[in-house]
Amino acid sequence: RDLWSRKEVPHNLYLQSYSVAIGMADGNILITGGLNSQFTNVTGNVYMYNHESEICIEKAQLNQSRYTHALAQ
Repeated sequence: RDLWSRKEVPHNLYLQSYSVAIGMADGNILITGGLNSQFTNVTGNVYMYNHESEICIEKAQLNQSRYTHALAQ
């Protein structure tokens, strides 16, 4: 399996500028927050992405929308 080939973005994952992602111990990737391309809307979206199954699950929103923030595991 080629892990370096280009992947399609899952249909339910809305990529934002300045969102933050962190690799979890179980191999999933947690993606949070972001800023739209017009720099007018900060989001509180949270997604859990499984790179093996290429499935992205939307999780509960952040209590406060944010971007350029930090995550710690």
